[in-house]
Amino acid sequence: MEDLRAVILHPDTKGIQEVRALYEESFPKAERIPWAYLIQEDPSRIMRAYYADQKLIGLAYTFACADLVYLRYLAIVRAEQNRSYGTTILKQLLDEYNDRMIVLNIEEVGKETSGIRKQRRDFYLRRGFHSARLHYRVFDVDYEILSTRGTITKEAWTAFAQAHATKEIADRIEYYEPD
Repeated sequence: MEDLRAVILHPDTKGIQEVRALYEESFPKAERIPWAYLIQEDPSRIMRAYYADQKLIGLAYTFACADLVYLRYLAIVRAEQNRSYGTTILKQLLDEYNDRMIVLNIEEVGKETSGIRKQRRDFYLRRGFHSARLHYRVFDVDYEILSTRGTITKEAWTAFAQAHATKEIADRIEYYEPD
């Protein structure tokens, strides 16, 4: 497999529209953060595009706050999926943030024994993530938080949500214990 090169995106990055198209096709509209917010020049929020040679392979968006790094988006170009690119990108991120806990949220798998939610969860579990033992509901969607180390408290996740999103969104979070 070719080496992947990460490019941090800014509003004037060459080829940015191709990355935006991948973002928009990979995530439902209701789950998208406005594009302009994602590419602002802010060292705590980084949108990366990944290339093999000159070919777009994928993207990842992270938000860093204190000792946490939130992996909000990870997407691979459809034609490049199942070629270990997602694993390579995760390894690069784990190496870059090896001094911090990386967290992500996935839609709750529940009693699902197959399907995309289970596949997504299994993908992250095989690559060093584990359940952070925190489940929540926001906008009628149930989520589980996965992390690279340890657990995360409700208070820490709420504070993190306020920093990443808004207080109004953080106030809508309802924590629960799964069945």
